[in-house]
Amino acid sequence: MSDHLAADSDTRTAYAQIDTRPLTRNQWSIIGVVVLGNLAEFFDLFLVGFIVSLLTEPWKLTGFEAGAILACAGLGTVIGAIFWGHFGDRIGRK
Repeated sequence: MSDHLAADSDTRTAYAQIDTRPLTRNQWSIIGVVVLGNLAEFFDLFLVGFIVSLLTEPWKLTGFEAGAILACAGLGTVIGAIFWGHFGDRIGRK
């Protein structure tokens, strides 16, 4: 029983150390790479949203139509990820 309590105490001490230490240069690099990866991944959705907001007035789009365009962009992303992910696994890992 005391081993379990000691392990629990060690875990809390480790969490406290993690919370108080500043991020290292390596950790900041990892955060930067993840942020850049997300920007690249979602740039197309950001672009579609921006373009729809610009074209809503000239094309006289209703809120429903603009929302449908945005929903189709998101759905296309999901379908494309499934298709290209499967294709990449089949062809790319040979």
